[in-house]
Amino acid sequence: MSERDATKDSLFPAENFTIEANGESQEFHIIQLHTAMKDYMTKANASHETNLRKLYEETIFQPVAQACFGQGEYMGIIQGIRENPPTNFGRLEKAIALLDNPDVTNTIKDALLKSSAYMKGPPVTNVCVLPTDLIEASAAYTVGSGKILILYNQYLYQNNEDLASTVAHEYHHSSWTSRYYDPGKPLTLLDYMVFEGKAVAFQSMLYPKATLLSVYGEEQAENRKIIEQNVSSTNYPLMQKIMFGGDELPRGFGYSEGYRIAQAFLDAHPALDVEQWSAASPAEIYQLQK
Repeated sequence: MSERDATKDSLFPAENFTIEANGESQEFHIIQLHTAMKDYMTKANASHETNLRKLYEETIFQPVAQACFGQGEYMGIIQGIRENPPTNFGRLEKAIALLDNPDVTNTIKDALLKSSAYMKGPPVTNVCVLPTDLIEASAAYTVGSGKILILYNQYLYQNNEDLASTVAHEYHHSSWTSRYYDPGKPLTLLDYMVFEGKAVAFQSMLYPKATLLSVYGEEQAENRKIIEQNVSSTNYPLMQKIMFGGDELPRGFGYSEGYRIAQAFLDAHPALDVEQWSAASPAEIYQLQK
């Protein structure tokens, strides 16, 4: 199924719109997966399906594989979501009821319009909205340039401002990826931190009232030495521990530190616009910390 076909399928209703700026257009598709999720639950209940993973893949993911994930530079990031089919149908039903209301789609659309006014994205951006029974997962994922997956239920966002802020965060990732991602360059801890730090700076600029991550102070001076000692590391498990926290590191430590150093760079260069500071290299941004 192509991107355009997915937006015409009755199981995958979509909000489609285009913006024009400086003689160029950007096309957006907000593809809702909650109708397909209803189909998944109906089939699971009717057949007492035991292989939910297979049903989940065939009902939800395969039909929109190209539209939502095709050629995604970070495809592996959603593997855990694909491999763990939802089983809390009561929680899913509540999420689906909320998604049946156009308020969520309107919030996502407004956030995309607001974000694109500050930073140009790829020619086509698909935002796929998936109801979930997860309550402690990341709320959204950028699968690659123009490929954003938003998880949704009543527990993941405190309000529409938080949802819009999350969309802005992922839009920044998508836009940055469309221009600066280098598949031949190994990801370092510094790259990872700055990638997330820029996105947090962007969402906080657009939605200052949204709930953001904790920003840690001088009490984390010792833990910052762990980052200093590993800024060039490409050890992914180590990077994940630093980014998300664990053991002696507080929750979301790497995200907090990425935002802290990105914001310090912005404060030192107030004349730069979003496009300019987004293009700054991790080394440039980190230099201020030395």
